[in-house]
Amino acid sequence: MIPRSVDRVAIAVAMGFLTAGGILLGGGTASATFPGANDAIAFASSCGNTEAIYSVPNGTVDAVCPGSGSPQYTQSTSGSIDSMPFFSSDGGRLYFSSSRAAFGAPFSIYSVAYPSTPSSSVITLATPPSNDNDYAPTVTADSIGGSVLDFLQCVGTSNCTLQEETLSTAGAPTEAPQQISTTGSCPAPVGPLSSADGQANRPEFNPTNPNQLVYVGESPSAAPDPGQENIYLLTINATPSSTSCVDLSNTPTIIPASETYTAISTFADQGPDWSPDGTQIVFDSNRTGGDKLYEIDPASDTGAYQVWGGVNSSDQPLDTGEEVEPVYAPSDSPQGAYPKAAYPTGGSGSNPTYQPILLWVFTGGGTNVQDVDGGQMINNPTLMATFVTADYALNVNPIWQPLTLGSPLPEAPYPALLVGVGMVALAGGLFLRRRRAPLPA
Repeated sequence: MIPRSVDRVAIAVAMGFLTAGGILLGGGTASATFPGANDAIAFASSCGNTEAIYSVPNGTVDAVCPGSGSPQYTQSTSGSIDSMPFFSSDGGRLYFSSSRAAFGAPFSIYSVAYPSTPSSSVITLATPPSNDNDYAPTVTADSIGGSVLDFLQCVGTSNCTLQEETLSTAGAPTEAPQQISTTGSCPAPVGPLSSADGQANRPEFNPTNPNQLVYVGESPSAAPDPGQENIYLLTINATPSSTSCVDLSNTPTIIPASETYTAISTFADQGPDWSPDGTQIVFDSNRTGGDKLYEIDPASDTGAYQVWGGVNSSDQPLDTGEEVEPVYAPSDSPQGAYPKAAYPTGGSGSNPTYQPILLWVFTGGGTNVQDVDGGQMINNPTLMATFVTADYALNVNPIWQPLTLGSPLPEAPYPALLVGVGMVALAGGLFLRRRRAPLPA
């Protein structure tokens, strides 16, 4: 004889599993974020008569424009001028700024499914009002509900605002762009040096906190050093009046103890990029003379640490030129892990600092993309940077494509497993209830 309570318990448990699984399947966010495997490297290049987006496989060394040697860049877009590429968090879509119509036409924001070719169909995401230009797109991590696009809108090279709009899971806009109504106590973003090439400092979301946006603005007239370009951390809240902003450039420079640099009084911090775990920001600055790379931890905000330093075994400086536009790799380990604990701040001499993989633009002898494949970048006698591109074209705005890593079981199918278990339990409970029911007369 089956106790009457058994079927009730089975059905109750089944409904609990079904409810939990349904909530997780319907209301959660996707696990895709900017960390992942290091895949292709995309950048803007002036190969030919126009500027377009090109790409090379990760690990490529000394690539050149198509038709001028080997290995060659692969052309991914074709507009009058295409610039400022940025990948979606799953690496499947490429965003960029372009004057598609003709040279001198206003810049708008577009996207294309990646990998792409010059003939691939693009989606128009934002078109500026008359006399304005839209520059430097960036997006939040994709989720079940889509993502958020942010970009700069400027009149010429000044009077810029931060704009944003929501995108569907297919990457199409679901609303017209809206201006972020306030930057708190911080100034408006700065525009590009030229309105003719589509290049500007990218406003960039924290990949683990979509409410945090880092951007470059001009310090106000009341600041100790008015007019210099600083990096600001904007925390966007639902109530505009509670939106807060912090000047991350208002910190001392931390130099390795074995090095000697003289800080200059007026400097510009530009090109900020978040680490994949959302804990550090790398940027370029001329704060010690010449453009070099620096890292800062925005949570502690105790100082900017110079990435390069020291000399090699031939007493040649490891940083042999000017470095700008740095970006982190999605991963610097085969597992795709990015633990902050692996990258302690500071260190020199017998206590060197391990740095993650970086990609940047090297200026001098042409403008080319460089990277370094990890290691101890401070006082390391053997580590040197590798040229990704190696010609005299203008190669700028590099970005790494993240290749989303598969989640181990049971993490990925967990909500589905809950539903499956619930269905089995429900079927068992109904079967037991049917066994107890009296037969019809």
